Amino acid sequence: MGSYETTIDTLADELTRIEAVFRGLTGPEWDTSTLLVPVDPALPHWTVFELAGHFDISIGLTRMLIDGRGDLQPARDRTSFFINPRSETGPIVYGYAYTMVEGKTPADMPGVLAETFGQTIEEARAVPAGTVGPGYFAPMQVTSSWPAGSSRPWSTGWT
Repeated sequence: MGSYETTIDTLADELTRIEAVFRGLTGPEWDTSTLLVPVDPALPHWTVFELAGHFDISIGLTRMLIDGRGDLQPARDRTSFFINPRSETGPIVYGYAYTMVEGKTPADMPGVLAETFGQTIEEARAVPAGTVGPGYFAPMQVTSSWPAGSSRPWSTGWT
């Protein structure tokens, strides 16, 4: 991996492109069902709208890590973060996406994502690469929360 600054620049570029895709969606595209399969086959697949909620949550984890930073030892890295029982984490993440978009409309989501993505990049630039804070499962280094994985669908424990 390159320097911390280069990594942040890469993440910023990727998030800008993701936001642009969401910003350009039409009403019917927001309602499109994703191919992500929930743990419980009786549950509906996320739509693109709920997927946007997941992006907000997953990238927002970096902000929570930075906010809770302290004198901690990393216990998870970007690989071990994703090694967990799908049957336990899948339903939680599935529900988070619905909670995130509750009370919002598709028209709201590009602005929500722009705010989360922008604040994440700004806050990441304000802390050193070795910053450790609370991850979802255990303390993690800020660089372990992105870019490899946090915005990818399999981070949800879905197939």
